[in-house]
Amino acid sequence: MHSNASVTKLFEEQAQRTPDLTALLHGDVQWTYRSLNARANQLGRYLRRHGVSPETRVVVSGERCCDLVALLLAVGKAGGAYVPLEPTFPAARIADVLATAQAPLLVTLQRKPELEAFAGEKIVVPEHEDRIAQEDTSNLEVDTDPENVFAVLFTSGTTGRPKGILMRMGGVANLITGMQSQFPFQQGDTFLLHRSFTIVGSIWEYFGPLLHGMRSTILSGDDSRDPATLWKSLVEDRVTHIILSPTLGDAIIKHGDRYELECNSLRFGVIGGEPVSKRTIAGWLRRFPNGKFNVCYGITETMYVAFLDTSQLHPEEERVPVGAEFMRATVRILNDELECVDGHSVGEICVSSPCLSRGYLNDPRMTADRYIPDAWASTPGSRLYRTGDMGRRRADGTLELKGRCDRQVKIRGFRVELDEVEAVVRRVSKARNIAVVASTDADGRQQLVAYMETETVIAPDDLRRDLRSQVPEHM
Repeated sequence: MHSNASVTKLFEEQAQRTPDLTALLHGDVQWTYRSLNARANQLGRYLRRHGVSPETRVVVSGERCCDLVALLLAVGKAGGAYVPLEPTFPAARIADVLATAQAPLLVTLQRKPELEAFAGEKIVVPEHEDRIAQEDTSNLEVDTDPENVFAVLFTSGTTGRPKGILMRMGGVANLITGMQSQFPFQQGDTFLLHRSFTIVGSIWEYFGPLLHGMRSTILSGDDSRDPATLWKSLVEDRVTHIILSPTLGDAIIKHGDRYELECNSLRFGVIGGEPVSKRTIAGWLRRFPNGKFNVCYGITETMYVAFLDTSQLHPEEERVPVGAEFMRATVRILNDELECVDGHSVGEICVSSPCLSRGYLNDPRMTADRYIPDAWASTPGSRLYRTGDMGRRRADGTLELKGRCDRQVKIRGFRVELDEVEAVVRRVSKARNIAVVASTDADGRQQLVAYMETETVIAPDDLRRDLRSQVPEHM
């Protein structure tokens, strides 16, 4: 596989090799590689007629299904960059993302009132189906560069609004190439596609299997969060690869323990986004005895950086490290003066990687602050991303996290800026003084707690209701 090739071209090559293999399975719906490629080509041509070309941002909204995957491929085939927008987000959050993305086009699989305020052109796919179906099904020709943007992923921002991260086409191709070397697919494998397409891990989940002739089985809606349904799919679809958060992993393990279940088909479980406990690792190996259980470390700006095969973890290990670099990533641990720390001292984890994103959308100041020149690199122009994670390199070379140097936390695998939550709480409650912190619950997971000084009594249930109208559930 050539990491300089675009994801869509690599998919087209795979579709030509295995046209009749199943690419996607969603309930009773089954698409082959031929049918997925043809559908993506029709959608891609239709998008191009509506002005999509390299660097054009296209907001995409829809529940997980075969047509959503085809639509993401279609944006790439037209040369554009997709901006994923979960239809389940509250109206205020949808408005924030639409305003910040400044995209000329929105494509949605279903009409929603929250999308009507979009100022650009809107395409509701079912309402355009007659015209889309008339488009040619052959592959498109488009000139793109590895530095072109493939996707714009929005995360929580310190200003009280979400911020967009520009994911490079070359970085995405490097990610998929590297993940295949670490977690290889083989003939007959099945990936469980169950997570939001707004998070960075979704890039490998949505496109990695498709570039290697594998099948993805899709879970959407409440099914993707229900441990019993997830377990049923793991067993019945003979899933071999899955990525999930520690919170959902614990829920699946708890379900397996309750009914004394085992799943023998799983070969690779990848978990990340939050600290992982030894209890979670032990439970996973108990319920999935044939599967390697890997801890992955990375953030949206860098994609995956390090991994740990938990079978190599020392039995007496008290703190689970995040592993060693892979996919040609380089970690430098720097002090406040941006100098490399001595030995195994703690400092800020800074990452140089072929998967590095391009920067922040319409925010050159923040881009310059977080993406800095790599003074130690042999290649001119190399950059380091300052992650804000504090850590150290242990004697065995693995990385160990030691908290944050800012107010960013992870909640159920999602990145949350406490400043943004405080801004929303202040706006909703009209409280004078507010402090939002991350507190550890009985299961060792982080949860958000808000402390407020108010003029009048505020009912917690009313405040939670109002907050749900402004921000996603994990916030």
